[in-house]
Amino acid sequence: MMDTRPASPAQAAGEDAVTRDAEYRRIARALVPLRVFLGATFAFAGLQKLASTAYLDPRAPSGVAAQMHAAAATSPIGGVMTFRPPRSSLRPGHRSR
Repeated sequence: MMDTRPASPAQAAGEDAVTRDAEYRRIARALVPLRVFLGATFAFAGLQKLASTAYLDPRAPSGVAAQMHAAAATSPIGGVMTFRPPRSSLRPGHRSR
């Protein structure tokens, strides 16, 4: 009968580490298609926003300003989203009256 126990605890730990590394590599390879899909999706969405003339227009109904106003109106944290400090605090050296 053959003994299947490792010769030393260090050898057992090394074998566990090799098994663990192989498992991590297998999981990482399985996630590559998801990472490619999400990367392409986010890149495409970003390019669409850059190409849109209405996205940064504050008067456009499909612009980001309209989306943020709608989100602030319906969000439970709408007060935090609409809070602005006084304009004078944004300009260094300017004193408010």
